[in-house]
Amino acid sequence: MIDDSDPFDPKTLAVNPELSALAAQPKAQRSQRRARSNTTFARIPYECGMRLAGQTRTALLAVLLELDHLVFVNRGRNPIELTNAALRSVGISHQSKIRALRHLESAEMVTVCWRGRRSPLVTVLWHPVS
Repeated sequence: MIDDSDPFDPKTLAVNPELSALAAQPKAQRSQRRARSNTTFARIPYECGMRLAGQTRTALLAVLLELDHLVFVNRGRNPIELTNAALRSVGISHQSKIRALRHLESAEMVTVCWRGRRSPLVTVLWHPVS
């Protein structure tokens, strides 16, 4: 049987009233973006900075770079657990890490939750807490 209906007939192309009601509703809002920071950041390659910290035995620089790197690779997770592994690879000892964390804590750049013999939980204050 041959279909005599015209595919371009205005009655065929009319919008369904239910669909037009859905189209009239406001769209869902996007998730709120974080406010833009007025702080200036320094872009230092992680590997170069860690190599420099190891060569100069600057534990404070190594800890600072490692904290920033951990927040970045964990997609902004804050607080983070600071282990000895990455610091040990550039020659920074456990005691040097503790001293550096205490200096950063006194400079109000981080807060540290000391957990006895477990790795400390560090909240980086230049990044929003998640």
